[in-house]
Formats: sequence, structure tokens, C-alpha cells
Amino acid sequence: MNAIEVVFTCLKEKNTTQEQLAHLLGYKSQSGLANRLRGNSLRVDTLVKILTGLGYTLVVKPYTFADKEKENYHIITNDEVTEE
Repeated sequence: MNAIEVVFTCLKEKNTTQEQLAHLLGYKSQSGLANRLRGNSLRVDTLVKILTGLGYTLVVKPYTFADKEKENYHIITNDEVTEE
């Protein structure tokens, strides 16, 4: 799941529209937020601002395989990163 997918999942879980979120975050219109979410990635500060507006916190911690078994975790991955 990438950062933008996490935002859309959180919007759905909070039953919040992009228009409502845009208003909460101080965007002049919904299209300003939509333009950010239409891209391939989000800056970390933008992601934090959006998640905070939705009542979520971004947590960065060492990854363990046990985390995959826990519910209510959204793991953000960068699909462009390849392992060597």
C-alpha cells in the first residue's frame, strides 16, 4: 500500500469526503487536495498534515514480520524500490 492509498483508506474509514478534508486542511477548494492525491507520491509533511486532519498519526518504527499479522496497520511501501 502506498501513501496515497493509505489516505484513501483513511478517508473511507472516517467516512470523510475529499471536500470535507480539503476544508479541514484549509485548501481553497477540493481540487487543490485532489491534485495532491492524483500524483504518484506525497511529501512526508503533506502526508502527516492529511493524516493529522483525519485524526491519524504517522508512526515510523523498525519493521518486523510480526507486524504483518496485526490488524489496523497500514504499511506504506514504495513500489518503485527494488531489492538487490
